[in-house]
Amino acid sequence: MIANTLSLSPMLGDTSNSLWKCEICETFVSIHSRQAVMQVKCPLCDDQQLTFCGSLEQILGAGSAQA
Repeated sequence: MIANTLSLSPMLGDTSNSLWKCEICETFVSIHSRQAVMQVKCPLCDDQQLTFCGSLEQILGAGSAQA
C-alpha cells in the first residue's frame, strides 16, 4: 500500500492501477496497488490531495502489452 493513502470501495472505476496529478506542483504519480486507492497526498507538496486522472488502462488503452 502506498503511504498517505486511504482505501475505500471504488467509485471512480478501477483505481488499483491509476494516474494522479497535483494541481499545485503539476507532479504526476502512477499508483499500482492491490487495493483500490481513493485519496493520495502529493509526495512533494506533502499535504496537497492529488486529482484522479484515470486508470492506466483507460489512459494507455486496454491492449497495452507487458515487456
